[in-house]
Amino acid sequence: MDNISQVTENILSQTEMTLEDLSKCRNEIKKRVSEIKQKFIAHLDKLKADIHKGIDNKYKQCNETVSRNKDKIKSSTDSLSIWKKDLKSLKQHTSEIHLFQAVKYLDAKTHQKELEMREIQTATVPILTYHPSESASNIKKFIPDLGAITVDTVPVPMSVLYIDLQGQFLVRDEKILALTSSFQTKQLGDGVSIFPGCFIPGHRLLVCQNGGRQLYVCQLDGSKPKVINLDDLPFNITLYGNNHAKVSVSDEVIQIIDLTTLKPGGIINVEECCRGITSVKDKIWVNNQRFTLTIVDINGK
Repeated sequence: MDNISQVTENILSQTEMTLEDLSKCRNEIKKRVSEIKQKFIAHLDKLKADIHKGIDNKYKQCNETVSRNKDKIKSSTDSLSIWKKDLKSLKQHTSEIHLFQAVKYLDAKTHQKELEMREIQTATVPILTYHPSESASNIKKFIPDLGAITVDTVPVPMSVLYIDLQGQFLVRDEKILALTSSFQTKQLGDGVSIFPGCFIPGHRLLVCQNGGRQLYVCQLDGSKPKVINLDDLPFNITLYGNNHAKVSVSDEVIQIIDLTTLKPGGIINVEECCRGITSVKDKIWVNNQRFTLTIVDINGK
């Protein structure tokens, strides 16, 4: 009971720590997501600044080109206005010879201006056009989410229940018993727990699966496990000689186990319900009735 209480308290403490860790983990993940978002925002701000700079440079180039054309057109307009005034003035105050010479001069200048206007008229006009990148146009496709959250499980160190310990090899030193070795029953297989068992020759253990129809043979440290399958549930087990073991199974039956082949052998029938069992020399002692021990031999007599 002391062991169960201690283990229960440890589990409760570990559970409370797990709840705290879950809260911390949630906050840390949210913090990381916010940091990723800030990195995206910082990168987008840089991209925005870069493209604004590019827009201003392209605008400057276009503005200079259009402004030059505007200056040429304005200059031509001013020149044409002056020439028209001069021509009107010549008609009133000059001879036909001077008028002819002036018209011939102005005709050449006008032709030159016509060529200049034709060049401007047929020239292309610069405009600014925005071409979004494929990633910017399909940002949901390239960044569909900021990650995924999964629930993973990790083992947590816990105190060990006595039911999970077996193979306790004790030594005697001045009337003091000490536990020198132990192992967890999961070494024998997943979900294995044991109840009765005994030492057998070869520095081995023979144990029963609690609530199952299997016997396990293994070394004292739980290594090299082997399984012996029975037809019924085992209750108790005892060593008989050096080559056999006896297992009380079901009602009125003792199962013989060959420790050489590790296979079930014959059976011994006894009266009543066969539970507790042990052996003394060539005799088998069986608790098959209340307050009663029955002594039988290998033949059940």
